Amino acid sequence: PFWQYLERRGPASPLLGGAFGAPCRTKPVDRELVLGATLFGIGWGVCGVCPGPVWVLVGAVPSAEVAVVVAGLLAGMGIWRLRQRCLAEPAAAAAPTEASKDLQAAEVGDINEGEKVIV
Repeated sequence: PFWQYLERRGPASPLLGGAFGAPCRTKPVDRELVLGATLFGIGWGVCGVCPGPVWVLVGAVPSAEVAVVVAGLLAGMGIWRLRQRCLAEPAAAAAPTEASKDLQAAEVGDINEGEKVIV
């Protein structure tokens, strides 16, 4: 309902800047989405705490249980970030940069005399 409201209302921007990221309608439900939703639901069910209000519990009810929940939440975010970096590194390594293209051209001799190659 929220996304439908935004679509009818027209272009809008969040109060703190940026843009709303509407879900992609063309991307099908894939294995990663189902796995992520399952892990989210299991974590919520085991802890009994929604990830948003857990930060309120840190101040309102400081305890060892809340500390374990926060530690698990932070560990999960760290693992996700690490996974995203690992997935991005092979793609970045495969894409040639401008400097590597210039270096390859210099090695082959495709650069005219007088052109500078900055590496």
